[in-house]
Amino acid sequence: MTAALKTGDAPRLLVLRMLVSEIGYKQIELQRELRDEDVISVIQREVKKRREAIVSYREGDREDQALTEEKELEILLGYLPAQMGEGEVREEINKVLERLSTEEKSDFGKADRNCNFSGGRSRNEKTA
Repeated sequence: MTAALKTGDAPRLLVLRMLVSEIGYKQIELQRELRDEDVISVIQREVKKRREAIVSYREGDREDQALTEEKELEILLGYLPAQMGEGEVREEINKVLERLSTEEKSDFGKADRNCNFSGGRSRNEKTA
């Protein structure tokens, strides 16, 4: 945030201030120190808001507002961990299916819980 302030990067500064505020609200809501997963969920929620706003602004012929939201979205995406590609997700799912018994393979929920999307990377929910 200091770097954005010193360089005069107003859009980044605006997004970071909003993010700090949202993280503070989440900490008050949970009444505990936030873990990394909590902070990531806050960022993901803000990303979702921006994507929905972009669609709404475009439907309402507000291209200027849509562009602003796109810039904010790009900044927010920079603070999320890298997502696994489709090939990596398929590979992880195949590993799990090999380990599970025949009965468990038909239980999608159990198979999904056994997938280990780790290594600091998250899976792309649309891909999964």
